[in-house]
Amino acid sequence: MNLIKKFVRFFARRLFVLDKVILFKMDQANEVNSPVILKKADINNINDILNFQNKKYLILFKKFLKEGGVGYLGYLDDRCIHRSWVVVEEGSLINLHPLVKRKLDRNAVYIHYCETAPAARGKGVYPYVISTIAKDFQNKTVLICVNNKNIPSIKGVKKAGFKPVESVTVIALLGIVIRMQKDLKGVEV
Repeated sequence: MNLIKKFVRFFARRLFVLDKVILFKMDQANEVNSPVILKKADINNINDILNFQNKKYLILFKKFLKEGGVGYLGYLDDRCIHRSWVVVEEGSLINLHPLVKRKLDRNAVYIHYCETAPAARGKGVYPYVISTIAKDFQNKTVLICVNNKNIPSIKGVKKAGFKPVESVTVIALLGIVIRMQKDLKGVEV
């Protein structure tokens, strides 16, 4: 049954898609307060994500660690409530959208796979974490991409100090994919 669902989802996504994502670049990391305690992910604490994540993510995140990805885990009351990952390897393929991939530029890092447990939302965790990541990589271009329908994430990204630099509209119809890019430098979203 699971295989059938995956098969249907795979083809449904390619039959018709109309999506828009916004690529943000860190401008100036803002000071963001949150009660969260951040720890770098490693093989000893990666299982902590099972507090709010499915086991399939554990396999994926162990793979990220092996590939040199940098993970950040957020804790409240000694329970893992957030995860974010950073691609740091120049030339790595990054996914702005399932149908939009590109190579990571030299001297750039890409934040992705961010999620906060539902019970911890509204406490400034997400902007705090991504702002901290930007400070940790302050000598690099720090990028993050958000679907334009995800208003809470857009607010968090802007609160952290990111500015929009590009939008990518993705249209897929019967397997034919069209991508339209638009420069957003200096534009408010």
